Amino acid sequence: MKKILEIDKNQYLDEIKALHASRFSEPEGFRNFFFANCFKQVRVFGVLEDEKLICMAFAQSKKLIFNREIFNCQLLSYICTAENKTRQKNAFNLIEHVKEIFKSQNCAALYLCPVLPQVYNANGFVPFCFEREIVLRYRGGDAKSRKAGEKDAALIFNLYNDFMGDKNGFALRDEAFFDVFVQSQDIDLIYQDDKCCGYIAFDGYYFEVCARIRDLESVKAFDGRTISVPAAVSGRQDIIVSQMIAPLNSSLEPHFFIDKSNINFDRYW
Repeated sequence: MKKILEIDKNQYLDEIKALHASRFSEPEGFRNFFFANCFKQVRVFGVLEDEKLICMAFAQSKKLIFNREIFNCQLLSYICTAENKTRQKNAFNLIEHVKEIFKSQNCAALYLCPVLPQVYNANGFVPFCFEREIVLRYRGGDAKSRKAGEKDAALIFNLYNDFMGDKNGFALRDEAFFDVFVQSQDIDLIYQDDKCCGYIAFDGYYFEVCARIRDLESVKAFDGRTISVPAAVSGRQDIIVSQMIAPLNSSLEPHFFIDKSNINFDRYW
C-alpha cells in the first residue's frame, strides 16, 4: 500500500540517505556536509510503500524577487525514485501532492533545477532561467584570482547583492546563507585593478557564476575550464534550461517570465 505525505526526517533518516546516495553521484564530502549542515533547513516529502521510502523530494523555503516584488516560493531538490520503482508515476504523484500542500499555504510558486527538463512538463513546470556551457580562456589582462575562505562570507554576500541588483529576477539571500555557502564551495574570487569584482563557486556538482563575462575571460586561473554561465551574464544564445517554475496562484503572472535574458536564480538549499 502506498502513502504520499510529509515524512519525519529523523525517523526516516537512514532511508533518506540511502536513497539519496543511490540516485545522486555527488562527492561524498559534499553529501556529508549537506546532511550535517543544510538538511535541517528542508522539509522532506515522500512516497511510502509498505512503510518503505521509495520516492522523495526536498523542499526549501525561498524568497524570489521578480521585478522588485518579493514572492514566497519553494525550491524542490533531490527528487528521486528507487531504481526498481521507476515508471510508476511515483514522482509525478508526489510533486502534485507537494503542489497542493504549498498552494494551501499561500506559496507563490515551486521551482527546481532539472537534469531532464521535459520530465516536469506534465507537472506544470515551465522554463524560466537559462545557461550556456562556455569555455573560459585566458586572454591576457591584469585580472587575478584567489581562493575564498570562511572570512570572505561578507564579501561574497556583497558581491552577490551588487551583481543581482539589476536583474529582473533573483533569489533573496541573507548573510547566514553565505556563512554556509563558503564552507561548502570551492570559490575563486576574481580581481580587476586590485578590486574584487566577482566569484565562481563550485560544489563538485554545480557552478555558480557571479561576475561579468569580460572579467571571467581574462582570469588565467580559469584557463580551459568549461562551466555553466547564466545567459544573463554571457549575453549569448540560451541553450540550456537551468531552472523551471510552476506558479501556484495568480500573484505570479505569466508575463514575469517573458524576459528570460535577465533572470539569475540560485539552485542551492
